[in-house]
Amino acid sequence: MYRLVSWMRRRLGVSVSLAVVLLGGASAAVALAATRPAPRISACVQRRGGVMYMARRCRRGDRRVVWSVRGPQGLRGLRGLVGRAGAAGPAGPAGATGAQGGAGLSGATGARGPAGATGATGPAGPGAQSFTGSGSYTVPSGVSMIEVEAWGAGGGGGGYVSGASSGGAGGGGGATATGLIAVAVGSTCAVTVGAGGVGGAQTINGSAGTSTEVSCGSATVLAGGGGGGSGGSGSVGSGGTTGYSGDAIGLTSSAGGTGATGTGNTGGAGGANGGGSGSGASSSSNGGNGGTGGGGGGGGALGPGSANGSGGAGGNGLVVIIPVH
Repeated sequence: MYRLVSWMRRRLGVSVSLAVVLLGGASAAVALAATRPAPRISACVQRRGGVMYMARRCRRGDRRVVWSVRGPQGLRGLRGLVGRAGAAGPAGPAGATGAQGGAGLSGATGARGPAGATGATGPAGPGAQSFTGSGSYTVPSGVSMIEVEAWGAGGGGGGYVSGASSGGAGGGGGATATGLIAVAVGSTCAVTVGAGGVGGAQTINGSAGTSTEVSCGSATVLAGGGGGGSGGSGSVGSGGTTGYSGDAIGLTSSAGGTGATGTGNTGGAGGANGGGSGSGASSSSNGGNGGTGGGGGGGGALGPGSANGSGGAGGNGLVVIIPVH
């Protein structure tokens, strides 16, 4: 044994531990060869003396031994420590735009804006009936009350008086009255529409307009007519007044406008109301007529020389009845 080890050190440079393993027998060689094939070394061992020698073919009686150049794979080593984090890489490209989110909560209500201008007066309601002349109104089914709107007639304007210093005065406007009257189905209400005053011719004053009224039994809504204007530089026509009697309930009332005084060679304008007032005449002409709804007539103008002008006629009255269901 000692000779074999000494020979292996001199000839092959193999460690003593490896020689011991080789001499352990065929079982150790089989265990080493259990791994994947590797280059091998073969030698012969003398039967007597145990001397190992290298030969292609062993002498009779000697035994061949074979061992691998590389031993079996060892056990896996321990995991190494985690290395330091590397530097952050460059930013990637922007992703695709996501889907639109849901609607957010409603904001607070803003401040109230300023009030708009008052709109034009609408048409009369269902079942309303207008009267431009006198007549009667029959209460329809399902109606227990009516609303009455009445306009008195306007007064006529005064004419120009020859030798006077100014044109005639304007006639006064008729009054306006609105009221409620309780009624029974099938009953009849009397409607009287005032007639406009006649304009004065030359030295004559204009006549007053007559009153407009609606009477249902003892209940009455009345709008008085305007007064006539004086001829020449006389007094102006006064505006009409309103009145309610019986069970009539007054809602709104408005007196007619007063006619204007003539100045110089111009007649005075008529008093205003629902209808347009008549304009005062100028340069030897006649005054304008008042409009329907109680406008007063205008006065006659001062004419050159002995020419004369007539006052305008007052506007006729008007009635509107609205059933209240």
